[in-house]
Amino acid sequence: MRRAILLASSLLACSQPASTTPAASPTVPAVPAVPTPTPPAAEPPPFARDDKVAVRLALKQAGLDFDDHDCLTWPASFPRVVAVGQFAHDRGCELAGIFVDRRFITSDGEVAALATRDFIGARLEAKESLARAWIDEVVHAFGGDFVTEPGAAFSLPDAPKFAPVFARLNKIGGVVVEGWISEPPGMQDESVYHLVTHRFAPDGKLETESKLRYAVDGPRLRGAEQPKNPPSYAVDMTKFDLTCKRDSDCTLVRPAPCGPCGCTNTPLAARDLAAFQTASAAITCPPPVPLTGGAGCGGCPGYHAGCDKGTCVAANR
Repeated sequence: MRRAILLASSLLACSQPASTTPAASPTVPAVPAVPTPTPPAAEPPPFARDDKVAVRLALKQAGLDFDDHDCLTWPASFPRVVAVGQFAHDRGCELAGIFVDRRFITSDGEVAALATRDFIGARLEAKESLARAWIDEVVHAFGGDFVTEPGAAFSLPDAPKFAPVFARLNKIGGVVVEGWISEPPGMQDESVYHLVTHRFAPDGKLETESKLRYAVDGPRLRGAEQPKNPPSYAVDMTKFDLTCKRDSDCTLVRPAPCGPCGCTNTPLAARDLAAFQTASAAITCPPPVPLTGGAGCGGCPGYHAGCDKGTCVAANR
């Protein structure tokens, strides 16, 4: 009996159904969500040309004082740049800083500004032109222009040698711009000139050196500017022939063609009439001055050309 019970228990154990509890699955790590990148904020466009209201507002927001005497200019060669000048009573406006797009820079702004025209990657000729334009349109925006002609100041006996402005590449891939500049007129009666060298690094950074200063007081310069030989408004009759054999060899002319009045009563050999007309046509007359007070020119006496002892004369009829 005991053996039968043990056998039945074994059979019963084998016939039990398998457990319904599911087996544990391996743990899979969660994939973190990838954040969606935020697009960068669009840069505001540069100031519109001559939009002084917007520039003044930007200066105010930056905490900078700007009044009606101060100056703004838009350089033609750099449309993303605005030059800002502050007024000084003895010099006029002086460059105080620049906007590049809408960022105000008070010093060394030329690197960012020239980058708007790809100064680093520009071709050689373009790089020279950009450097010269930067000096002319930004550095000299409010005065201190290059002297392109020697003029009276450099004709004085003790004047330094004048040299024209030049722009050329240097050995390190930058640009050198050099020339005489004329300072803006100040409170003293004198004209001041500087021989200045501007050196642009390859990235556009600018260093400036004043090599020589030359000043001329006002009275001396004005004296040098007076024409040594004032223009003549009459034909020089000493250059023409008056010889003749008969009256028909002679004619009468008017040597001073510019005045409102005058008589044709100057003798001339007829053979020189064409040369006289050419000389008269070459005279550039000043603006006419009208007669005042009802004055008139009056009449001319009657003259005729004649030959008297081999010389042309004007004879009264």
